[in-house]
Amino acid sequence: MIEAKIDEIIDKQLAKLSFVSAIDIKCFVDHRIKPKPIRLSLDTEGNEWRECYLITDHNGKDDSPYRAAFDPKYNKFVREVTLENDIPHYLGRYPTLEDLVDEFA
Repeated sequence: MIEAKIDEIIDKQLAKLSFVSAIDIKCFVDHRIKPKPIRLSLDTEGNEWRECYLITDHNGKDDSPYRAAFDPKYNKFVREVTLENDIPHYLGRYPTLEDLVDEFA
């Protein structure tokens, strides 16, 4: 199942983090969820969508405006923000979890 594979990728990369601050790692871990399918818009109007997996979510404590996802098409991590029009927007891909977490908060 793809969700288990994504969790495995996350766990392996979390174990190898080298330059991310402890605060950013804690924020990511505290907001981490089991991967769940989500559609993210590639544009701000919601005309073009990509199937991804949400891997963090807001929990009401020290929430960032961003959430993290995984794009199985590119096998990369993604930064998401929900726009004022309630569209979950695909902001960009990151080559590693460390790169994403470094800019997470």
